[in-house]
Amino acid sequence: GYQHICVPLIDIPRPGWRYWLTLGRSQRFLLAPIDHIVSIDNLLLCRTEPLPQLLLTMEEKLTMLQFKAGLMYLGPGKSTAHDALSATIDEVSSGFLEFMWFLGDIVELSGWSRYRAGLDAEKGTTGHYSLYTNHSDYEIMFHVAPLLPFNPIDFQRIERKRHIGNDILVIVYHDSELPYDISTITSKQNHIICIVKPEQNQYRVEFLARESVPSFGPLWSAPFHLSQNNQSRELFLEKCISGIKAAYTAPAFSDKIQKTRLAMLQGIHQQCLPNSLSARSRFATSLF
Repeated sequence: GYQHICVPLIDIPRPGWRYWLTLGRSQRFLLAPIDHIVSIDNLLLCRTEPLPQLLLTMEEKLTMLQFKAGLMYLGPGKSTAHDALSATIDEVSSGFLEFMWFLGDIVELSGWSRYRAGLDAEKGTTGHYSLYTNHSDYEIMFHVAPLLPFNPIDFQRIERKRHIGNDILVIVYHDSELPYDISTITSKQNHIICIVKPEQNQYRVEFLARESVPSFGPLWSAPFHLSQNNQSRELFLEKCISGIKAAYTAPAFSDKIQKTRLAMLQGIHQQCLPNSLSARSRFATSLF
């Protein structure tokens, strides 16, 4: 009862007599495609007027409009996830800074009132600046490793892992002559790694995803080259958002989402149950 089932309208029949009388498809025909999943005979007709709005509100709460992603810098001679987590802002190249500007805007966290992705906008405990952007109707906040607090005696980089280690997507700006060793990634939350390597006036981009993540668009050959322009930026951000959405269908996340949806549906059911019970006797006659 907590799954989305999409049925093309063309697959739902409408008897000729209903067509000539300009009547829409009956409830029985509308429900027939899911009869093998849930028996129509077990359904109750709900006449509660707020029900459509309750369902719409639930969908709005479950619709993702805000996304977060990690961004790390892998400098010359470096090859591991620990190396990328350890880079400070003084160590990054001018190319990395240009890539940040390519992605979005560097914003001051103090007093920041928009999407924060868990960053501190009051006391500065997670750094003073971050990288933020909009794409269509979506907000994206990047956890930029070199902008997060760095403690030289914290070899595990706990403060940075607390954010980037919980990001589904992590972008690695690859400024090293050595390949990035993805086997050094220890986080179970990281499901997609995007490796961006500068090549003259372009970016060589490759997305690597766990097996549990289905393919996602926009589809392109691997590796793919992006120019440094706004059109390429929009394409790249669209790919990132699509990847995060696809990752949410992986078992590590989908089970939690389904449980949340089920709990919300149960709450709606409790509100509408009395009217549904009173309508039981009228349901069969209203199907045709």
